[in-house]
Amino acid sequence: MNIIDNFVKKYENRSINTVKNYRSQLNQYFNYLKVDPDTYFDNGHDYKQDIRKYWDNKIKHRPPLVRTYILSVINSFLRRMGSIDIEKDTPYFWQELKDEVKGKRAITEDHVPSSDELKKILIHANAMEKAIFLIASSSGMRIGEIIQLTEDDIKTNENPCRIHIPGNITKNGEMRDTFVTNEAKEAYLQWMNVRKDYLCHIEGKLNFPQVKGKYRRDKDDPRVFPITYVTCSLRWNKLLKNAKIIDKETKKGYDKNTGRIKLHIHCLRKFAKTRMLLTMPQSICNYMIGHTGYLQREYEKYEVVQLVPEYKKAVRNLLVFGSSDIDVQIRKDLQEKDRQIKNMQDMMQEMKAQIMEMRLERLEKKNGIKK
Repeated sequence: MNIIDNFVKKYENRSINTVKNYRSQLNQYFNYLKVDPDTYFDNGHDYKQDIRKYWDNKIKHRPPLVRTYILSVINSFLRRMGSIDIEKDTPYFWQELKDEVKGKRAITEDHVPSSDELKKILIHANAMEKAIFLIASSSGMRIGEIIQLTEDDIKTNENPCRIHIPGNITKNGEMRDTFVTNEAKEAYLQWMNVRKDYLCHIEGKLNFPQVKGKYRRDKDDPRVFPITYVTCSLRWNKLLKNAKIIDKETKKGYDKNTGRIKLHIHCLRKFAKTRMLLTMPQSICNYMIGHTGYLQREYEKYEVVQLVPEYKKAVRNLLVFGSSDIDVQIRKDLQEKDRQIKNMQDMMQEMKAQIMEMRLERLEKKNGIKK
């Protein structure tokens, strides 16, 4: 086992995708440097100089969140495998790199779809695609979680249909429960009717023919959706193209700054969260979609009986093939929330002005200043 495998082994309790991404980033780093990672720390390499070279040529011009992610992987590798005390040896080195480029948030302009847009997209979907994307849009689950579910995880006998997500497939390693709409449940059942035929048809075929002997499909694959994340993303993009949502030649649907698709597959998760928040508390919404914040995982635990009524309130907003007037009402609800937030901001500004005036009056009185 090489040094990179030893490193990623320490993160086995995290999701499979995390391990894959860590390995991929480190392989890219050492391939660029043209050095053997197993002998890297034995040959007296100046890691600061190596990182600076990689930063200038490969990282600096990437999106902000990608830059931060790559640096954190390399940082962790050096600390764990090279026993380098980075905080002592280079207290400002890492921060200075990040400060060289403006911006710390995602720069691609996202587009959260409406129900009508999703309907237009999913009309072109096959049984598997329709099930995956309706589950994503009605539950807020990550695609990487959906494609690792087994049949036992999906409780179709409950109302609403519950999905139990085991900790070994979640991003934070903690199990949780969420739900899907009846239309997503029906799409799932339709897929299960043809799943065995699909597996028999593709058994032994290669996802990547150029890599002989690897990635062979298996008809005994226990996953409900025997597909990789990359393939799933490519299928989503194809649906966008078929629905005329994107056009590569005219750049329709692409961000003009980054060249990336605005309505990318992760927007399904944003679709779910945006609509859930119209009726349910943010803490419950974050729990169900697996987006835990500081101390939330310690102090906010929910039982299924607490989640069911909150999800039922949100079902109407999560429908794709339901009534088209839902989007109109949601837009009105969002506008009303925006108006309330604006009023609260105005009130806060007014209160601040009054407090400042009172402080000034007290100061003038204390110092004996007469107007």
